[in-house]
Amino acid sequence: MKIRNILMVIILLMVLSITVGFSAFVSEMSISNIVADVRIVEDVRITNVEFLSSESVGVNPVDLSYDKDSVLGRLSFDSISSAAVYKITVTNFGNADVYFKGMNNISPVRVEFVDGGADVTISSLGGTYEFTITVFQIEHSDYESDFKVDFDFKRLFNVSYENVDKSNESVVEGENYYTYLNVNYDLSEVKIFMGGRELTADEVLYDGNSITIYNVSGDVVFKCPETLNSIMQMNSVLDTNVSFASSSGLDTVNNVTYTRNGTQNDTYPVYYYRGNVTANNVIFGDYCWKMVRTTETGGVKMIYNGVPAEDGSCDNTGTASQIGTSSFNDAVSNGYASPVYVGYMYGTVYTVTKKTLTDQTDTYLYGNDVNWDGTSYTLADTTPSSSWATDYKTLATKYHYTCFNTTGTCTEVYYINYFSSSSSAYYLTLKDGKDIEDVKEEMFVNTTDSKIKTVIDSWYASNMTGYTNMLEDTVWCNDRTITSGPLYSKDANSTGSSYFGAYSRNIYPIAPSLTCPEKLDSFTVSSSKGNGSLIYPVGLLTADEYTLAGSGNKGYSTTSYLHTGQYQWSLSPHAFRSDYAQEFYLSSSGTLDNYFVINASGVRPSVSLKLGTLISGGDGSVSSPYRIKATFTINGSKYYYEPGMTWYEWLMSDYAGFSVTFMGDEKDSQMMNDVGHLRDDHGFVLSSYKIDSSLNYRFYDSGGSGD
Repeated sequence: MKIRNILMVIILLMVLSITVGFSAFVSEMSISNIVADVRIVEDVRITNVEFLSSESVGVNPVDLSYDKDSVLGRLSFDSISSAAVYKITVTNFGNADVYFKGMNNISPVRVEFVDGGADVTISSLGGTYEFTITVFQIEHSDYESDFKVDFDFKRLFNVSYENVDKSNESVVEGENYYTYLNVNYDLSEVKIFMGGRELTADEVLYDGNSITIYNVSGDVVFKCPETLNSIMQMNSVLDTNVSFASSSGLDTVNNVTYTRNGTQNDTYPVYYYRGNVTANNVIFGDYCWKMVRTTETGGVKMIYNGVPAEDGSCDNTGTASQIGTSSFNDAVSNGYASPVYVGYMYGTVYTVTKKTLTDQTDTYLYGNDVNWDGTSYTLADTTPSSSWATDYKTLATKYHYTCFNTTGTCTEVYYINYFSSSSSAYYLTLKDGKDIEDVKEEMFVNTTDSKIKTVIDSWYASNMTGYTNMLEDTVWCNDRTITSGPLYSKDANSTGSSYFGAYSRNIYPIAPSLTCPEKLDSFTVSSSKGNGSLIYPVGLLTADEYTLAGSGNKGYSTTSYLHTGQYQWSLSPHAFRSDYAQEFYLSSSGTLDNYFVINASGVRPSVSLKLGTLISGGDGSVSSPYRIKATFTINGSKYYYEPGMTWYEWLMSDYAGFSVTFMGDEKDSQMMNDVGHLRDDHGFVLSSYKIDSSLNYRFYDSGGSGD
């Protein structure tokens, strides 16, 4: 009997618990309508409403109830200044975040949020939020006033991006979503999905690089095409913990990229590869390249790595990874005894002369400065010396000018650039009133090509001009800033060599930089971006880029991806010693070092592909390098191709998009398709020609007339 009674009580409680309707409370209640419109994805409800008597003034709560998104109540107001305060708890039981859009209320009351309240997100799976509202009577009445407040809950949809450097965002259900994509390809390449469905062109508004999606009703995904830049951007880590003076970790295969500290918030952060990288191989044109880093304008700088094998692989090393060898500068008539020869280009040649002072018996006068009267120099701030061996260290502190006489007056003055302990002075001869600063300015202008520049330009002219439109005009830095030594300043205190900027960044201390200090040393094609001295957008990597890549002076490894077992030139001056110029180079042992500019070393040109360069395939390995995809237009229609393709290869590929029928030998101009002969504007059949976007292409019918 007792068991039966207990069962009846349980059944009664279960019936009561599922009763649909409102329960009236005066001060506090909990939700009773637990079966109302329960949703798996979207299920947000009001779960509690509490009248705050301590914060209310001059009101008598008569009734209060609520359902999942509405609050109903009845109040008796004492006066027009009376106000009722309620705390409303909302819980999100669904598995999607919900945005609170706002609320509506029914007269004769006015409802306000106490703390702003609107524009809040309630997280999924049990997230709660408490609103506090105040209810005012608009016009005083002795009667009780009913009110209703409707809450407008909207689902919050996620907006995500693939293969583009843009953070995920959220958008409210029913609203329009606007975005700007800072890319350099046609936005028709971007596939847009909403709720898992690809949107059609009439559901999206394109305006330049801006995209608007109307009436968002699901999660939005922008599937941008894979580019070289996006590959380097994905999975990058900030390099604040990288020690460029250490070889630690360089031998381990490492295909992640590093974000250069200080650039992470730039429009285009700089990403770079370091160490034993196996997935940065690219085929561009007919050549193999290795990706090195991105540029400040979003391009991808690469270094030459030979020609592909017959199977399309790029596993070159040794001499096969370079276009040949060359001195940096030959300086045929003057040896290499001038500071100008550290330049990728250079100006007036001032040659260093050596003077032996072992048998000196006369007292020579040395000065810190010179004066010019239109005919001759006179030393200023002078000091005498009768013994070079005894006094050269004192002279090196600041007394660099001399006439090599005791009067201190001469028509040509000599500037000592190297104070040798072996009784020798090395000097530059100055004329016509010029001082050392005038001479440095004349030496480091860009009027004459270096030997290595002529080699690189010649190779580019023969092999790369058809791809120039795909390359960016980035800076190639030949930093000739003198940072220490006698050539640094007439006031410099030094008995040693004169060192250039890259020395102080890559030898001691080791702190590589990607900034070029002087516009004069910033080699570019356009004068708006740099010195405008280049004919072609090609150069060499800097010592700083070698250091970043794990091929530095201290932090280096033979497994780092730039090592080939051969000497290879960089673009960075190292030092000018007694009477010879030195440039940084990567040695055959894998360490960044210095080399006389007249020596022969490997030449590995570097180019930078533009932001947005598309990838057609490959995984970056030596066996399957990334392949580049480009576009050209025929009769207003856009077609894809891989740079380096011949027209025959293109017509036989999937890129052409139509069938090809051959009649005879295609080399004998008989290649035909269902449109007609493919000819250039001069009527030549292009089957054996490489696709070159500098040409104008037209389709002719089989009769040879019309476009």
